[in-house]
Amino acid sequence: MPSPSRVALFTVGGVVLAGAIGSAAFTGIVLLSAHDDKAHTQFTLTADTLVIESDGGGVKLVPGEPGVVNVDRTTTHAIRGAKPKWSMAGDKLKLDTNCPMFFSVNCDGNYTVTVPAAVKVVTVRNNNGAIRAEGMHKDLNLTSDNGSITVRDSVGNLKMDSDNGSINVDRTWADRIEASSDNGSLKITLNNEPSWVKASSDNGSARLTLPQGDRVYKLKVDTDNGSKNTSGIKDSAASNFLLDVSSDNGSVRVNYGPFGVTEAPRQPS
Repeated sequence: MPSPSRVALFTVGGVVLAGAIGSAAFTGIVLLSAHDDKAHTQFTLTADTLVIESDGGGVKLVPGEPGVVNVDRTTTHAIRGAKPKWSMAGDKLKLDTNCPMFFSVNCDGNYTVTVPAAVKVVTVRNNNGAIRAEGMHKDLNLTSDNGSITVRDSVGNLKMDSDNGSINVDRTWADRIEASSDNGSLKITLNNEPSWVKASSDNGSARLTLPQGDRVYKLKVDTDNGSKNTSGIKDSAASNFLLDVSSDNGSVRVNYGPFGVTEAPRQPS
């Protein structure tokens, strides 16, 4: 007669084996059922502001044609799919990937939104996803609860806040910048001499790179845990041009890049 311990061992082994087989089968089903759904829509916009509220997907901003906002959506999902929704009222565009709460596997959405040239200010509030802006000629107010924020080749003042993600600004002209991340690094590279910058990270490094120029700044650089480097930035306590860069846990660096001040490009008509 088999001993009780041996019976128990065989029982546990059987359960583990069955679980492994079930997991492998489920993974196979997920892989076989995964697919992308693409869709497009267009909304009329007469206002000079645009507010985008998104839930469950990345948002990318690009320049667009006058008077209309085009939205291209890609929804990736498997097993039980998303039931995405979009709508626009006045200057407010709502994007909702609408993934099921249960048995939702590999459900994600990505949106590319074109912004008319006449729009002066764009606000994006994303509950769960990255935000990316390219080639914008307008002020941007970007907030992500869970995702990175990237701005490239743009002209305009910036206000950026991420609860969980990095912030990256590159090849951009901005007179005023406010950037904060609760959990992620900050990397900002400007082609102009700004008037006011305040950038902070609760957990991550912070780096600001400026063009070589004649402007003298009022420097405030601080970190609770990490190194500090200001790399010869022209500094005076009497200056009206503020550079305030800090991190609670990470290195802080403010320096000149190997390039000079360049004029911002004109907005395409």
